[in-house]
Amino acid sequence: MKKLITAALVCFVLVGCKEQGSDFVGQWRSADETITVEKAGDGFRVTAELDNPDMPFGSLEAMLDAESETLLVRKGSQKKALELSGDGSMISHLRNKARTFSKVD
Repeated sequence: MKKLITAALVCFVLVGCKEQGSDFVGQWRSADETITVEKAGDGFRVTAELDNPDMPFGSLEAMLDAESETLLVRKGSQKKALELSGDGSMISHLRNKARTFSKVD
C-alpha cells in the first residue's frame, strides 16, 4: 500500500510540474498573420501581426491568463483568446472571427 501511495504522489508531482499554457509559447502562422506568444510574469503576452501593415488594426497585443492546458483567456474579461486543438493547431479568437494557426517553432 505504501508503494502505491508513493507511486501516485510521484505521478502527481510529475504531472503538476508542467506549467499551464506552456504549449502556447512560440510563434504561430496562418495564411496572412503571425502570432507570437511569450511568458510574461504569471501570464502570457501575445502579439498578432497581419502580413499587410496597411490593414487597420494590423498589430494587436494582449495579456492572457491560462485557464487550462489548452485555453488562454484575456486578463480581466476572461474571454476566450487562444485554444489548442487536438491536431496541434491553435485557434485564435483575438480578432472578429476565429482563425486557425500552425506552430512555426
